[in-house]
Amino acid sequence: MEKVLIDTDAIIDFLRGYNLRIRDLFQKIQSKKIKAFLSVVNVVELYAGKDSANKKKKLILDNLLSYFEIIPLDGKLAAESGNLKREYDLILADSIIAASCLKIGASLITFNQKHFKKIQNLRLINV
Repeated sequence: MEKVLIDTDAIIDFLRGYNLRIRDLFQKIQSKKIKAFLSVVNVVELYAGKDSANKKKKLILDNLLSYFEIIPLDGKLAAESGNLKREYDLILADSIIAASCLKIGASLITFNQKHFKKIQNLRLINV
């Protein structure tokens, strides 16, 4: 089964209904044709957004996130994130997201291709 980690920007676009390709992707996730993951960074970013303060929108977000497996940040992943941050001059959040993808062998779905394209062995999917 294909494994994907979806970056925060793609999830926000889905929630706002901006991108039809993202909607198709989420239908595949809901029907379990694709195994979907999030990093802890994605979860923090989504709940930090102002929309999550709205009770109805938070409930929608909670429901959506139930389809994802969250990659925990342990010592080994933290060390790999630090290595990626140093080697590729990434911001901390992006280094954790990239390390999470590499750890589980998932492709990364993101609109921020330029932040991640230099990382070896990281498969990117542009939507």
